[in-house]
Amino acid sequence: MEERKALVEPNLPPKPMGKTKLKEYIPGEEQFLKNGEPNLNIIKWCAKHGGTIEKTETGYQTALYGTTYTLPIPQEPIVQTEPASLDDITFIKEWLVKDMKWNVRNYKERDLTVDSKKQKYHQQAFEKVVERYVEQTLSSPFCADRCEHLEVSPSRLKEKLLKHDLKRPLKVLTNPILTEGQDKEICPSLLEIAERFPHARHVVDYLTYKHRRNSILGGGFDPEEWEEDDAATAKGFLANVRTDGRIPTPADTCGAGSSRFKHKLVANIARVTSLYGENMRGMFGVDKTAGFLQLGYDFDSLEAMIEAHCFPYPEGQSME
Repeated sequence: MEERKALVEPNLPPKPMGKTKLKEYIPGEEQFLKNGEPNLNIIKWCAKHGGTIEKTETGYQTALYGTTYTLPIPQEPIVQTEPASLDDITFIKEWLVKDMKWNVRNYKERDLTVDSKKQKYHQQAFEKVVERYVEQTLSSPFCADRCEHLEVSPSRLKEKLLKHDLKRPLKVLTNPILTEGQDKEICPSLLEIAERFPHARHVVDYLTYKHRRNSILGGGFDPEEWEEDDAATAKGFLANVRTDGRIPTPADTCGAGSSRFKHKLVANIARVTSLYGENMRGMFGVDKTAGFLQLGYDFDSLEAMIEAHCFPYPEGQSME
């Protein structure tokens, strides 16, 4: 992961700072004492940003981030961007679409009528969700694709969403997907922009490795700040290994949004043909010295077969 960060991040453009962080770069309104000298607050603020205040013939000046300012410094952020990292994936996707001309093939979808637990919103909550989605969409490089999906113009997007019947799902597009298929192969259209951005595969590989690491160690793991009892690792495989070397595989028989079986902790382990998949599968095994064998199986199109069973077939034919 660190190798890929070192390769890609120097080639990423700076990203806009968040509103909270921007406040750190805005000086206080009161910058002078009654005698006309700089007050302690502005002196400390300049020092925090690597500057010192010097007296000149015309007043007081300071140099901050390569720019010279005369006091009073305007009530605006003196810095508005910061370096982007590979973890800023939404920003990277927006940049790839806007500046690198990535032709997105697939998007994630979301039902605006339900929350993260698949519970229906009431009307007031739904309206707030629509407000946020519309605001984000209209300022996003994904606006055209999102509106095309809903068959509406940007100017009428909010109107159409608010008229939707909450009894029915409302599927909208969210963020682009960098991979395709069960093996998570890189999106072919990303390879088409290789001349402009040759590191797309490194971005995809980084995100895959990050997902694998989070499965093992838990989300939020930081190798530089890790402690054995860190709460961030509580959901990882290693935090749940029992003294006998086994790991539990809890489940909720009706836990999924569709009331289907929901696996917990150990689920969706990468197939061996996927990046780092063989290593992931290799963590699970049995005591071969005791004569045990490990077998794996899965049903072939189980739901489709059950659905097909409900339909009549001509005499002498079967669904096989």
